[in-house]
Amino acid sequence: MNEELQRLMDEVSEWQHKTFHTVECVNISRHLEKEAKELTQAIENESHNFNSVEIELEMADCLILLASCAKKFNLTADELIEFAFMKLEINKERKWGKQNEDGTFTHIE
Repeated sequence: MNEELQRLMDEVSEWQHKTFHTVECVNISRHLEKEAKELTQAIENESHNFNSVEIELEMADCLILLASCAKKFNLTADELIEFAFMKLEINKERKWGKQNEDGTFTHIE
């Protein structure tokens, strides 16, 4: 069992319930979009500094929100990790296009 991740998921869920009372996964996902943008900005601002606390904290925000959403879908830490490995295998089998203008890659169907 991924005990630390499960503990994080449980603690985040408990804190969110106490603080916000009702939190829906779609709203968590919207918040995650904002935090991912903040992470991108932090990386762009600190691209020369891979030990940036700002980047680390933005990554933590994203992880907290992913953990929260997973918990809302009744996933355990083990299941979340299992699905991540499953998706990684799918991605490994895909064909990938050339790098896009924004630096990302898109799989080819």
